[in-house]
Amino acid sequence: MRAIIVSLLLTLSLVDIAAAQTPAPANTPNPALPMGNPSWPTRVFQIKYVDIQDLAALLSPFITNGMDWRTDNNLRAISVRGPAPTLSAIEEAIKRFDVPANSVKTVEFTAYILVGSQGNESDSVPATLRQVVDQLRNIMAYKSYSLLETLTGRGVEGKDVNSLGSITWAGHPQENYQFHERTHVSGEGADQTVRFDPINFVLGANPAMQITTSLDIKKGQQIVVGKTTLRDQAIILVMTAKVVD
Repeated sequence: MRAIIVSLLLTLSLVDIAAAQTPAPANTPNPALPMGNPSWPTRVFQIKYVDIQDLAALLSPFITNGMDWRTDNNLRAISVRGPAPTLSAIEEAIKRFDVPANSVKTVEFTAYILVGSQGNESDSVPATLRQVVDQLRNIMAYKSYSLLETLTGRGVEGKDVNSLGSITWAGHPQENYQFHERTHVSGEGADQTVRFDPINFVLGANPAMQITTSLDIKKGQQIVVGKTTLRDQAIILVMTAKVVD
C-alpha cells in the first residue's frame, strides 16, 4: 500500500513539473476585453482644429480589443467601430479637446543676418533694423553693421523648418548656411508668444560659425538671437515672428 502511495505522489509531482514547464499559449485574449462584434456601430469624427495624430494618441486608451480605429490626415477624420458607449465617450473627448484654442498655429518668421565690423564704413541696414543696431552698438565694440541676408519662412508649430542658402560679403568667399527651427505658440492676444526651441544657424565650414539657442518672441518684437565671431567680425542673428492663423 505504501508503495502505491509513493508511486502516486511521484506521478503527481511529474505532472506539476510538466505543467510549470509548458509555456502559456501566445496572444491569449484578455477575457476582460470584448472581442470584435459585427453589430458594433461605426462613427466618423471630423476633426477641425487640432493635429489628428496628437488627438489619436490622446484617445488611444478608449480602444479595446476588437475595435477598429483609423485616422486620415488628408480628410482630417477619425473612424471608429466599437461599442456605442465607447463611441459616445470618444465623441465627448473630441468635443472637449478639438477647439480653436488648441488649434495648430502657423508661424511666420523673418531672420536678419548682420555682420558687425571694426571698420569705419557707414551702416548698411534697412530702417526697420536701425533701433536694433543702435542697441548693438551700445553693448558691442563693432563700429559698423551691414545686413548680409534676410530669411523669411513659414511653418506649422511643432514641425521642423529647414532653410539652405549662401552668402557672399566683402573680403570673404561664398559661404553656405543652414537654418533650422521649431516653434510652439502659447497665450492669446497681446500675450501670445512664439517659442523657438531650438534655433540652429550654421554658416560656412572648417570652421563653421554656429548660433544655437531657444527663445521666446512676441508679436512686434525684434530679438537678437545671438552672435558668432570670425576673426575681427561678428555674425549676428536678429529675428521677428508672428502667428498668421
